[in-house]
Amino acid sequence: MGQKRAYKQYSKEFKEEAVVLVLEQGYSVPEAAKSLGIASNMLYRWKQHIEDQQQGKVLAEDGREELKRLRKENKNLRMEKENNKHPRGKPSRYARLRFAKRGINLNLLASHCGYS
Repeated sequence: MGQKRAYKQYSKEFKEEAVVLVLEQGYSVPEAAKSLGIASNMLYRWKQHIEDQQQGKVLAEDGREELKRLRKENKNLRMEKENNKHPRGKPSRYARLRFAKRGINLNLLASHCGYS
């Protein structure tokens, strides 16, 4: 009852070779799946994924990594922009309250930074 089901994992190369049987060698999906010993619905999914990649509908592995990096960079830039949003170093009302709670004199801070 408490046993976990072990799923077989296939390499990227195996998946690509299986799809090549269907797309380039003229096998039907059920025929190719049977000869490889896999479920036909799995081969249909692999085929669809590869076709989507070829049409540009799905990002490739390196594209996903680049997108993740850019989203992180965008988040950091938005945070920096939010912190530097106010002209001439005037902090927002919320920021003034945060400084006040910490006991920081904003007038002294502004004069030290070169603002009058």
